[in-house]
Amino acid sequence: LIRRIVERGIAHDEFRPVDSVTATRVIIAPVLMLMMWRHSMHYCHLETIEADDFLDCLIDLLTRGLEVPPAHS
Repeated sequence: LIRRIVERGIAHDEFRPVDSVTATRVIIAPVLMLMMWRHSMHYCHLETIEADDFLDCLIDLLTRGLEVPPAHS
């Protein structure tokens, strides 16, 4: 599903051309880390990661990167 979204975005000039297979793996990797943290690391009494905040940040970074918004004139 994610690969098809990336490919469709590329086809419609909404995303820059990238390797959709690699991009999909990169997008999925943080979600896998979150799952491992919740089901393994959490039990070691490490700091809890709030899933909603984590996913909001991931989506923001995926859609806007680290861009600086243009200055308002």
